[in-house]
Amino acid sequence: MKNIKQTILFSLLAVVAVAATVQAEDAKKKSDEPAKPAAKAPAAKPAEKAPATAKPADKAPAAKPTEKAPATAKPVTKIRFNLPPQLPAIAGTVGKAEISGEEINKQTLKFKMFLEANMAKQMARVPEQYRPGYIAQMQRKLDEMPKSLLGNQIFKKLIEAYFKANNVTSTEADLKKAREELAAEAKKNNQTVEQFMKEANITEANIKQGASARRMFEDATSAEKIAVFIKDHPTYFNGTKVAASHILILCDATAATTEQKAAIDKLKGIAADIKAGKITFEEAAKKFSACPSKDKGGDLGEFSFDRMAPPFSIAAFDAKVDDIVGPVRTRFGFHLIKTTKRIDGKGKPSPMADEVAKRALMAELQNRIFGQALTTCPIVINTPKSKAAKAPVKKAVEKKAPAKK
Repeated sequence: MKNIKQTILFSLLAVVAVAATVQAEDAKKKSDEPAKPAAKAPAAKPAEKAPATAKPADKAPAAKPTEKAPATAKPVTKIRFNLPPQLPAIAGTVGKAEISGEEINKQTLKFKMFLEANMAKQMARVPEQYRPGYIAQMQRKLDEMPKSLLGNQIFKKLIEAYFKANNVTSTEADLKKAREELAAEAKKNNQTVEQFMKEANITEANIKQGASARRMFEDATSAEKIAVFIKDHPTYFNGTKVAASHILILCDATAATTEQKAAIDKLKGIAADIKAGKITFEEAAKKFSACPSKDKGGDLGEFSFDRMAPPFSIAAFDAKVDDIVGPVRTRFGFHLIKTTKRIDGKGKPSPMADEVAKRALMAELQNRIFGQALTTCPIVINTPKSKAAKAPVKKAVEKKAPAKK
């Protein structure tokens, strides 16, 4: 498992700084999609009453011997997984840069082989009633891997293009820090740096790209730029709230350029129909939006700047009441946004203002990187090869003991 994890997590070291930032942002910010209510936990069953203490005169019945619980769950036969459709030799392009589908296929096959080599052993520790679900979950992970790896490679190519267009380079101090972090990861895995790099397919070029990515993001979110952002946008930080409604068209940031443009054009058409009086914003939200808020005409209620994804909040706070703005890109896709109410705040910037401003500046940079797909670096994704006839996934099966003669 170590090798597989390293291949997935570290082969794209060039964007490690980006990935860490995205994870931090997702953990801190509220989604622009309303949170779904948590499922109710099943009510706890009342504890069974303990039997009444036997009367002194009565002889207590002899305790029945308890059934011996098996030490482990019953063993299972080898489990086979279906390989997802293979990507073409060239899985896609970002501008003129090609993405190797063969390399993605190799990583996907390696993960499949790992699963098949280890799942039977893993299943022995899983209660039998949960085994089919666990196996199905692993199959879904395998099915999603080619798309996930392709998306990572597209993001990497977009970052490389941004480096080139904006002359982004790293310093010796950046490279030193990147190598120190790599050495720390190798130590965690009880490996030398050379062993770790070989197994994770990390090259010297990857290290330099990762250091450049760190430099780019640190420059974009410097203390000076954070201070200017807060000063220039006081309503983002003084307790002001807005109410807004939106229409969401789902679209990955690494989707093909044709798909992204289709989503944008659809929203522009909807906005034109609203402006012409052919449909109201609320009716359009109910008809077209992919967000659960569509049931309320797209209404998201009141929120402060830090409660939504930064690009969404910036658009909603900068719009005048009843104006419709967009399309606006967030990690969910593209939005039309209508600000319906504003409640002015009079407070001072909160202690979290610097962190909120940093996330906003980071999001603006990410959208500039992704935005290249609509201009200078169109994304083309080639169709996967047809699925080969696949063997059914075997469920966990108990090994039966031979019948006694």
